[in-house]
Amino acid sequence: EELEGERERQLKEWIESGKNEDYFYIRLDGADLRGANLEDADLEGAVISSCRMDGANLVSAELDQAILRGSSFVGADLFGANMFEACLINCNLIDTNLRHVNFCLADLMRAKLRGADLSKANLQSTDLRWADLTGADLRGADLRGAKLTDAILTGANLIESDLKNAILTGADLKNVHLNETNLMEAFTKNTIITQSQWNYLSMRYGSKFMAGFEVEEMPHIVTGK
Repeated sequence: EELEGERERQLKEWIESGKNEDYFYIRLDGADLRGANLEDADLEGAVISSCRMDGANLVSAELDQAILRGSSFVGADLFGANMFEACLINCNLIDTNLRHVNFCLADLMRAKLRGADLSKANLQSTDLRWADLTGADLRGADLRGAKLTDAILTGANLIESDLKNAILTGADLKNVHLNETNLMEAFTKNTIITQSQWNYLSMRYGSKFMAGFEVEEMPHIVTGK
């Protein structure tokens, strides 16, 4: 109700200023929406930069083409949300439920996605350059054509995900679960994996496919007596 009231207030000001209603979008820059119930909310094209939305309920919310740069969603629930072409640069999405979210063509550059649940998410042609996906669950995710240059995916789960035509230049894939992952036609250069991953991938795709990978073992932790 508060969101709708704010929308009506801003829309009134928009129209009174002589602007076309068809081009209206709500602005919530810097708003504190922690724990808010925004299930099914229509926030298409909204400007919500530097907003606190930790723990918020955004299930099935419409956030396509929204500008969310620098906002925090820690622990939020965005199951099934539509974030097509949304701008999420530098967003904090640690431990967030992002299952079945549509991120197609979204910009997640430098986003923090450690421990996030991205299973079955649509990440086609998504910009994930320099993103931190350490320990993220990407099982069954569609990453075709995704840009993962210098992304950190250490310990992520990519079982049954599709990375056809994805760009993995400089990406850290150490200890990533790659069972049944489709890497056909993925672009690799200085892509970091462990020896065991090298062995698995070379058996599956052949030695020619391995030209763009580099082997780097996980650091051995020595415990004291």
